[in-house]
Amino acid sequence: MPPLLTRDQALFLDVDGCLIELAPTPTEVVVPPWLAGLLTDLGEALDQAVAVISGRSLDVVDSLLAPWHAAGAGVHGAELRLPGSHRIDAAPRGAARIVERLRRQFIDVPGVLIEDKGAAVAIHFARCPEREAECEAALADAMRAVPGMRMQAGRLVREALPATADKGSALRTLMEHPPFAGRVPVFAGDDRTDEAAFAEAEKQRGFGVKVGAGSTAALYRLGTPNQVLLWLQASLASMRGENDE
Repeated sequence: MPPLLTRDQALFLDVDGCLIELAPTPTEVVVPPWLAGLLTDLGEALDQAVAVISGRSLDVVDSLLAPWHAAGAGVHGAELRLPGSHRIDAAPRGAARIVERLRRQFIDVPGVLIEDKGAAVAIHFARCPEREAECEAALADAMRAVPGMRMQAGRLVREALPATADKGSALRTLMEHPPFAGRVPVFAGDDRTDEAAFAEAEKQRGFGVKVGAGSTAALYRLGTPNQVLLWLQASLASMRGENDE
C-alpha cells in the first residue's frame, strides 16, 4: 500500500484503469460525477502540482474530467500541456495513413475498433481477444509506410505512436516546470505503458503506484481504481488535517 500523499509531492495520474474502471471500448467508460471535484481539491492541497499522463488525447481527457483542467500529457507523451497554458503541443500527425489502412482492412470485422488519436493510432480488440495476433500483424504491416513510429503493447490494445513519445519523458518534462519543479513525483498507473513513468518518478526520489496485477517496477500497488480513489481521498483528508493543526 502506498503512503498517503504529502504537500511536498507532485501527483501524476493515468486515467483508464487508474482513476476510472476499464471498459470494452474507450467510449464506454463511466466517470464518477465527483471525480473532477476531488482532483480540484487535490490541486489546491498540492499547490496545483497535479497532472494527468494518459494514453488518451488531452482533448478527450479534458472532456472526461471536465470542468477540471490542468497540465498533463496525452497519447503517451506525444501531446504535452504545460502548467498555466491552454495550448497543446503535439507531435506531427503521422498516423493518418495507418488509420485509413486499418479501417479499410477491419471495416467488416466486428469487435475491432480503430481509434485515431491524431499523433497515434490504437487498434482495440477487447471484444474479440482471439484476434490479437491478427491485429498486431496488421498494425505492424501498416506502420512500414510511416517512419518514426513504434508499436506499443497495452491491455487488449496495440498502438503506433511517435518513437520519441513515452510517459517517462513526459513526467520528466513536466517536472522541469513550476509548480512541479522541486517536488517529489508520485505516479499512479495500471498498464505496461506506465512503467517508464514509474522508473522516472523513482529516479527523481519519488515512487510509482501500480494499479492491478502484473509485474512492475513500481514500489507500491493498489488493486483497483476504487482503491486509488480511496487513497486519494484519504491523502486529501490527511493534508487538510495538517492545515487544521
